[in-house]
Amino acid sequence: MNDTLFSSAPRAVSVVVPVYRGADSIPELYKRLSKAMRDAGEEFEVIFVDDRGSVENWPAIQALSMAHPEAHAIR
Repeated sequence: MNDTLFSSAPRAVSVVVPVYRGADSIPELYKRLSKAMRDAGEEFEVIFVDDRGSVENWPAIQALSMAHPEAHAIR
């Protein structure tokens, strides 16, 4: 009998990040999130949602999504 409640198989994790202001912190946030997910052995995606708080947000999250397949940008 197996007493394990959780599968040891990789799980898919989606992290949703609303971005209102702070375009300059987005690359560092992605770097830390992706490192934590990789260190945990998780399959993941990071979805950045532009809340239109700053005109700098959209270009920043678009650039990140083009550079990293796990990052996604939506408005």
